[in-house]
Amino acid sequence: MTGLRILNGSVCEDADIGNFTFVNLQGSSTIDFVLCKPCLFPLVSSCMILEPNILSDHCVFSFLLKQTNRSVLKVFLARFLANR
Repeated sequence: MTGLRILNGSVCEDADIGNFTFVNLQGSSTIDFVLCKPCLFPLVSSCMILEPNILSDHCVFSFLLKQTNRSVLKVFLARFLANR
């Protein structure tokens, strides 16, 4: 087990929504996922799946991370690098 969880549909603007990530003439589905350790969920300040665009059938997933101070960022980077 990796301990990773699906971020989209779990937090912020996308919580309990889980918008489609793929849209084309034949239909829509959620086939693109952002995976993250649950301990990092509180560091996510915003996340949303943007509207479909003409450049791709896949929607952009946008997210921002909180940065309250340098120590929080160092902890995040340490956790990220340890789980690569």
